[in-house]
Amino acid sequence: MQEIHTKVDFKSFEGTSDKFSGKVHIQILFGPNKWRNFSGGIVHFSPKARSAWHTHPAGQTLLVTEGEIYTGTADGKVSVAHKGDVISCPPGVKHWHGAGPSMGGAHLALTGDKNGENVHWLEKVSDVEYNKAISSLKPAKPTKSAFNPFANSPLKSDPQMFRTFNHFAMQEAFKTSGLSVPEYSQILLASLVALGSVPPYANALESVLEHLKPQAIREILYQAIPYVGFARVQGFLEATDKAFSAKGIHLAQEEGIPQAQRAQRGLTIQKKIFGQAIEQYNAQAPKDEQHIRQFLSANCFGDYYAREGLDLRFRELLTFVYLLSLGGVDSQLKAHVQGNLNMGNNRHKLISVVTALIPVVGYPRALNALSAIDAITPAKD
Repeated sequence: MQEIHTKVDFKSFEGTSDKFSGKVHIQILFGPNKWRNFSGGIVHFSPKARSAWHTHPAGQTLLVTEGEIYTGTADGKVSVAHKGDVISCPPGVKHWHGAGPSMGGAHLALTGDKNGENVHWLEKVSDVEYNKAISSLKPAKPTKSAFNPFANSPLKSDPQMFRTFNHFAMQEAFKTSGLSVPEYSQILLASLVALGSVPPYANALESVLEHLKPQAIREILYQAIPYVGFARVQGFLEATDKAFSAKGIHLAQEEGIPQAQRAQRGLTIQKKIFGQAIEQYNAQAPKDEQHIRQFLSANCFGDYYAREGLDLRFRELLTFVYLLSLGGVDSQLKAHVQGNLNMGNNRHKLISVVTALIPVVGYPRALNALSAIDAITPAKD
């Protein structure tokens, strides 16, 4: 009789440091049984992660499911397999496999079983061995182009206008802002999410991936949900999943805060941003609106601000970006200008953000944001 095993039956764990280098996630799908003399599992390798040297008594077959998988043998031969390729390793061959230096990868492993054994682990692949193996392939690396998240804009069909926009966006607005490439990359993605602009976001994501941690990108999208709504964020989640899959990027799930702790944890964060007066502000709300105040503490701040991947100071800066990009939320914008000041993001930092985003949000929203900044922290002569 046939059996069906669902995801709840699969065992999942991180590769141990004695058998792997770097971050490796392993999911066991099935093991050998009375009629099946092999096991199956999916292994995700982050960039530069790899297995130790090892052999298989009954051989192994790998189907690359994401990104690229590099493999080397004791005789010095190194190969790279791409998504859809199959690697066949005969019994007894000493080898290793893992990801390349800049792109992660994953494979489905079908490993033969002989007398109850399917692998013999040996010494780890040192950094020197790994780097030598990678460099032995000597791929023709393309010349690294200058950072430009607008490089694939449809404006390229009109070269003159593309040059005009590109010069203002990158040579004037971005450079005048003084923001670093990682800072600018994150506020740009956040702004595009608030604006609901998926195509420019997908183009920008291609340029910023090498400058940002994937976890930070995920958190930018998640934190946008309570400010711009899930309906607007969904398309960006899909575009990001597609880009991550193409790059072989696999992010581990984060454990949430226990339900009973969400409200208190969120209120603690609110106090750090807005001060102790937040409790009085909540208490003064009409009784039929009290539940909204509770939602803000438990959901907006407890569920999202409390997550890992971005520090609290930068999360508050992102909120300023969401609000200025949305437009029409003056009171909330002013409140979060003050929240940013409380968190150490001064007037200069806020104006730098507005400066960098003018080409994206336009002058009306930019000037409105400057008015909010001036209302809370007037310019000094």
